[in-house]
Amino acid sequence: MIKRIGRNRDMIVSAALVLAATFISNSAFSQAITVDQATTPQEVRDYVENVLLGSCVTASNITYSGAARAAGTFDGTGTVLGLNGGIVLTSGEANTATGPDNANSAGAGNAGTGDPDLSVLAAGFQTFDAAILEFDFIPQSDTLRFNYIFGSEEYPEYVNSGYNDVFGFFISGPGIAGPFTGGAENIALIPGTALPVAIDNVNNGYSGTEPSTGPCENCAYYVDNSNGPAVQYDGHTTMLTAEIVVTPCVQYHIKIAVADAGDGSLDSGVFLEGGSFSAGNGAGVEVAIATGVTGIFEGCDIGTFVFRRDGGNNNDPVTVDYTVSGTATPGVDYNTLPGTVTIPAGQDSVIVSVQGILDFTAEGTETIILDIPNSGCSCTPPPSISMNVLDNDIPLALTTTGTTTICLGESANLTAIPTGSFTPYVSSWDNGAPAGDNVSVAPTTTTTYTYSVADACGGQSLTSTETVTVVTPDFTVADDEQCFDGHLFNFVNTGASGGTVTHFWDFGDGNTSTSENPNYAYASAGNYTVTHDVIFTAAGCTASADASITVFEEPAVLVLVNSNVICLGGSDGELGTFVSGGTSPYDYLWNPNGETTPTISNLTVGNYTVILTDANGCTDVVTGAIIQNDAEPPTALCQNATVQLNASGVATLSATVIDNGSSDNCGIASLVVSPNVFSCAELGANAVVLTVTDINGNVSTCNATVTVEDPIPPVAVCQDVAVILDGSGNASIVATDVDNGSSDNCAVQSLSLNQTAFTCADVPSVTVTLTATDVAGNTATCDATITVSDPTNPTANCQDVFVNLDATGNVTVDGAVVGTGSADNCSSIDITVNPTAFDCSNIG
Repeated sequence: MIKRIGRNRDMIVSAALVLAATFISNSAFSQAITVDQATTPQEVRDYVENVLLGSCVTASNITYSGAARAAGTFDGTGTVLGLNGGIVLTSGEANTATGPDNANSAGAGNAGTGDPDLSVLAAGFQTFDAAILEFDFIPQSDTLRFNYIFGSEEYPEYVNSGYNDVFGFFISGPGIAGPFTGGAENIALIPGTALPVAIDNVNNGYSGTEPSTGPCENCAYYVDNSNGPAVQYDGHTTMLTAEIVVTPCVQYHIKIAVADAGDGSLDSGVFLEGGSFSAGNGAGVEVAIATGVTGIFEGCDIGTFVFRRDGGNNNDPVTVDYTVSGTATPGVDYNTLPGTVTIPAGQDSVIVSVQGILDFTAEGTETIILDIPNSGCSCTPPPSISMNVLDNDIPLALTTTGTTTICLGESANLTAIPTGSFTPYVSSWDNGAPAGDNVSVAPTTTTTYTYSVADACGGQSLTSTETVTVVTPDFTVADDEQCFDGHLFNFVNTGASGGTVTHFWDFGDGNTSTSENPNYAYASAGNYTVTHDVIFTAAGCTASADASITVFEEPAVLVLVNSNVICLGGSDGELGTFVSGGTSPYDYLWNPNGETTPTISNLTVGNYTVILTDANGCTDVVTGAIIQNDAEPPTALCQNATVQLNASGVATLSATVIDNGSSDNCGIASLVVSPNVFSCAELGANAVVLTVTDINGNVSTCNATVTVEDPIPPVAVCQDVAVILDGSGNASIVATDVDNGSSDNCAVQSLSLNQTAFTCADVPSVTVTLTATDVAGNTATCDATITVSDPTNPTANCQDVFVNLDATGNVTVDGAVVGTGSADNCSSIDITVNPTAFDCSNIG
């Protein structure tokens, strides 16, 4: 029988609710459940068959009373709730159950009535907004169970306050005599007690606020959901299991109800796990044997009994007890079966194998009968399942015969005669013999043939061998393919030998031998057919054997220097090959670099040896050399330049100044410019030549123009000069009079003064500027003081004058009147007369 939890069948309500203790990190499951709220009562009724029911139970007469919105389905996958999904039944609105817990007083009124059974559980408090789902059901095993979680917004503030929302699972039926309507029992109980699950019985104490602080009541089953992510309810139970022992295959009734108590304000709800309302798991059995037969043969076949789940929760294992009977004897006709099998969790079925045992006793067809007294999910015991065991009492036997000795080219007959066991037989000869029991073979060497036969079921098999000895003139050649290098072919007789055998060898080039094992060297390359004729006197036959001999033409390889290394230390050399003779394709192996191509590149200076091997394995070895050879001159590129003379009148030109990116494939060793020294004589444009020499001594030149400039001005040095005005009041000087040794790095080309003539206006001195100009046009100046002096006295000229006294008898005489005609070479003169005043006393 199927294993179940042991219970008396007197319908005593189980006092044990199973606690599912699941420890899950809130950080790993921080999402809320989702709720699909019902809109019609019919939708709620459909939840029973579509969501709630599990295995081994059927439901009928489903009713729902209460607001449609009080019910719905939920998905708790990946949340901390502890149930993956199912039905939620509430005292308000199903959507209120959706998390997170972000309100202390969530709820919705439906203006609905209560339920008398719930009022009893609420200790006489009036109930409101009852949501009631009830139906008849027939369990198909002796235990009914389902999983649930109860949650409420009344946690924890209203613990032991009288405002206790209430729920219950009321079951009535045969063997149940409870205190509720119709003799129903409430199976929503705290594990190990007779207490109903309610907030007054499962809590962490009453504090009046969130969170509660204890002391607790049955708090092992309580979850404080303050600010929890999954549901809105401030607290809820852990997952609990409602369970009761029932009588299989009779009808019961269950009422699942939840309501507000004391008032209709805050919501409570019960989560019913989908698919958990079940009465156990069951299994059926079927037979599997080979197609086209009615049973299993002794010592031949393996049959199977397949135990397959009959509904139920695939996550639970199913253990099936079965009985075995029939005319076949366990341990004699077939292997003994264990009588119990377990279908593991997550697996749909298991197989029990039945192996027929060969006993060589004629018993006729026997049977194995398997019965499952109670499959667990059927109120009618399943029918017996049977399997036949068929006799296989005649052992397989085999006889073979055949010719033992033939000459090469003749044939031998082989015969096999299998008997017994089951036909048709499966048989074959090996070593190339045709199919069939009577065959003809013509081996070219002594051969052993094995005949294998098995009966129709493969339970018995036999083999037998026959050896056919072939008298042959065969021979071997140590190497039947050789390169043409004078190599000896060693011909070895491998056939019959002795005094009754005569040997004759024809080497195919006109030469012969009568030795038994001759050695022979061919004179030229080519293909030859060697014939070995043997006369077997004792066997009464003559035979010949031929063999093809090939003497290969040897290949010849020529190493070609495609390119040498251009630059010292370079790796740009390349060697190629030219092959003649031999047989393509050719293999190449170069030493020392290990390359395997006809051409090798990126070579440095050195010797390279190639081993050429043709398709026939013939070889030639040649060495080639890479040298360093750079014949390419550098590229000389010039640019014009300007140099400036220094204070000594000399300028030096560097070759890098003229170089305008000269280059060479290997590298430039030197740059030389000529001429590279310039003086004042080369002022202006000068032609130069740049010579570029690479590291291998190759030379190129280019021309450029170098302009020589003198940027340094001359040094002007002055001296002061004194001049004397002549009688006309004039004097003059030249630049050299002022120059006091002016100089230049090249030469002073000219001297000039800004003033060379002087007059009375320049007395007593005047400053002049000397300008020195060099051959490059550079100038410099200095100042000198010219002292101008006038040593010539003025000329006095007097004349007599007559003056008249005025009315007062006085007169004044002006010197200019007396000195008319007086003069000076530079300036006007001041003429005074003494005395100047006259009176009457001076008349005369």
